[in-house]
Amino acid sequence: MTLKNTFLIFTIWLLFPQYYCWGFEKENENNSNKGIVLIIKNAPIQKSFQTPGGLTRLRSNLALFSYIDDSGNSVLLYTQKEQDTLRIDIKLDFLELKFLYQGCESTYFLLKNKDTVSFDFDSTGYPSLKSSLSPELTSMYNFPSSIKSRKLLWDLEPLTLLFDFGHNVRTVAAAKQRAPELFEKWKADYVCIDILKDAYYDYIKNYKSTLDSLYSLGEMPVNYKEYYDYQLYRKQWTFYISEFYYDRKKISELSLPRTNSTIYDFLNDKLLYYSSYCSFLSCFSYPYLHKANKIPSVKLDNKSYIDYRTAFDSISVNKKIPPKSRNLLLYYKLVDINQYFAQSDIIKYSKKYLDISGDSIGLKKILSTNETKLTINPTVADLQLIDNNGKTLTIKDVFDKHKGKVIYIDFWASWCTPCIQGMPDSKKLRQEYSGKNIVFIFLAKSDKLDIWKTKNKELIGNDLNSESYFITNSKTSKMLKMLTIEAIPRFLLYDRNGVIVHKNAPRPHSKEIRELFEKYLNK
Repeated sequence: MTLKNTFLIFTIWLLFPQYYCWGFEKENENNSNKGIVLIIKNAPIQKSFQTPGGLTRLRSNLALFSYIDDSGNSVLLYTQKEQDTLRIDIKLDFLELKFLYQGCESTYFLLKNKDTVSFDFDSTGYPSLKSSLSPELTSMYNFPSSIKSRKLLWDLEPLTLLFDFGHNVRTVAAAKQRAPELFEKWKADYVCIDILKDAYYDYIKNYKSTLDSLYSLGEMPVNYKEYYDYQLYRKQWTFYISEFYYDRKKISELSLPRTNSTIYDFLNDKLLYYSSYCSFLSCFSYPYLHKANKIPSVKLDNKSYIDYRTAFDSISVNKKIPPKSRNLLLYYKLVDINQYFAQSDIIKYSKKYLDISGDSIGLKKILSTNETKLTINPTVADLQLIDNNGKTLTIKDVFDKHKGKVIYIDFWASWCTPCIQGMPDSKKLRQEYSGKNIVFIFLAKSDKLDIWKTKNKELIGNDLNSESYFITNSKTSKMLKMLTIEAIPRFLLYDRNGVIVHKNAPRPHSKEIRELFEKYLNK
C-alpha cells in the first residue's frame, strides 16, 4: 500500500464524525436568556490540507465549526459566505466549540453563554476571537494561541504531527534509513521524530507555565483554569497513546510520567458535553483498548479490520470506564459493526447495546444512518447501468429480474489488481453454484467503458448464473454513498427477499461465503 493511500485511510479513521455523543446530564435548564452569536470575518475555505510532499488530507465535510448540543448530538455549523453570522441555542453556561484548523488540526474554544463572539482569521486560517462581554473573556478565548512554540512544521502543533500525522512522519523517517528511492520522493515531508518530540515537550512545558502564571496572578478564573488543565491532560494522554500505538512502547498500564495517574483516572462522564472528550474516546479506543487487550483483526474486502464484535464485548465488561463513557464507546463499536459485519451480527449487537445502555434513540440513529434494506426507489437505488450489449438499465431492474434469488454483488474495475486476481476464485465459486437459486452480479465502478468491455469479456464472460454491468454514475450515486462503496473489491450479499444481509460479504475464495450461501439458499 502506498504512503498516500495509507495516509488517507488513517485520516478517515481518525476523523470519524462524532454525530452522536451519548446523552449527558443537562445543566441550568431554566436559563431563559440562552444562546451564543458568532460573527465570522474572512472565513477560510479549508477543503483539504496538503503537505509539501503532496500528501492530501481530504475533509469529510466543510463545516467551519461543530459542537455538542444540549441533547448530546454533534451539530455542524456552516458559513454561507466569507462574512457571516451564526447563532447557537444552548442551555449550558459554557459551550466548547470545535474549529478544524487548516482542515486537519482540532482546536477548541470554551465560550460563555449569552456572549457575541467575533472570529477573524489570519492568512493561515487561524482564528482570533473577541468577546462582546469583557476583555477578560477575550483573553481566555485566545489562550491556546498565546502559548510559546505552539506552531511547528506546516503551522501545526507538534502533537498534531506526532499523532494525526503520526504514521506518515514515521514512514518518511523510516524510508530515509531503509528506502532511499522512496525517501527521495517524500523528502519534502521529512522531519526528525526526536525533534518533534522535543518540540512537544517544550510546548507542554510552556503551556503549563503560562497557565499556572496567569492563574497565580489572578488573571484566569477557576473554571477556565480547570478547562485548560483538562486540555493539557488530554494532550498528554494523546501523546502517550501515540507512543504506545506508533512506537510500540511496552506499556501495560499507561500512566503519566512522575504521577500515579492512569488513563482511567482521566476518563470522566462529566466531560461528555465536550466534543474534544468524545473525540478522545474514539481515538483512545483503538490503540489502547484494542491493542492492549489484543483484540484480533479480521480480513474483509482487501483490508484488515479490528474485530469490532470482540472489542464491543471487551469494552462492555470493563468496569474501569465510567458508565456513560463506556456506553459512548459501545456506540462507536456498534457503528463499526453495522458498517462491516453481517446482518446477524448487527441484530445481535444492537440488542446487546440496547440492554446495556437503554439508548433506543442512539440505536435508531445507527440503524437509520446505515440502512440495512435496499430500498428500491429513485432516491436510493439510483445506480445507472449499461450491460454487455450497450442497453441502459438501473439496479432496480436487475433486482426485479432476480426476485426470489440470493444475490452476490461484486464491485470491481479493470484497473483494480486485487479485483482481477480474485476472478479465478470467483469463476470457481460460480461453477460450484451453477443451477442453484443464486445470481452473481458484477458492477464496474469508476472504470472506463472501452477497457471494461475488453476485460469483462476476458475475465467474466457469459456464465448463465452471472451478469456484468458498467456503472455510469459512480461519482454521484446516492446508493454507493449510503453503502460507503469506496475501496474495491467490495462484496454485498442479499437474501431471497432482497434484504442486504452482509455489507462486507466474504470474498469468493473463502469458506465463509459458501456457508452464507447455504444458509440463505435454505431459508
